Amino acid sequence: MGMSESMVRHALANPQEHDWTIQGFGMLRTWLDPEGYSRLHIWDTEKAYDQVPSTVHTHPWDFTSRIYFGRIINTRYVPQPDGSEYKWAKILTGRGGGLISEHETTRLTANPPEEYYPGSNYMQFAEEIHESTPDKGTVTVINRNFRYEREAAVYWPANAEWITAEPRVATMDEVMHFLSLVKT
Repeated sequence: MGMSESMVRHALANPQEHDWTIQGFGMLRTWLDPEGYSRLHIWDTEKAYDQVPSTVHTHPWDFTSRIYFGRIINTRYVPQPDGSEYKWAKILTGRGGGLISEHETTRLTANPPEEYYPGSNYMQFAEEIHESTPDKGTVTVINRNFRYEREAAVYWPANAEWITAEPRVATMDEVMHFLSLVKT
């Protein structure tokens, strides 16, 4: 189910009509449909949880992301024997999630960054390793196509320890902070 710009603007103008959570990468989010397929994101990486060593991850679903305001850089990673060393583990995504496997090591190489602006869409398969780097106040909507239950993978530098980025309920003050960053 795609979202129109007017639906996104309505959600931004009426935050009290939505339940908001903050994900530890510095992303405020809310569902735009009762089935949980379309999710609105507002980004401020300065609000990322302290000590989260990396935002490189996969998803349990394929998705298409549309950029409504701001800019996002998406970097996809591929395993390569001569890449940088990372630890990785499987996680259960969402609230109540966390590590579900012991960590292992791998080597990853970043592909060239992909840059997206308002009106742009990009698609990502569930198992593609990636990292999103948004400008402060960027607004995106993802439309999800589930492939796995809630299982994904997280990657972090080999010399760091994993720290959860599990989402939590946002306060209305936090919601208003994120909304104040959006340049419509």
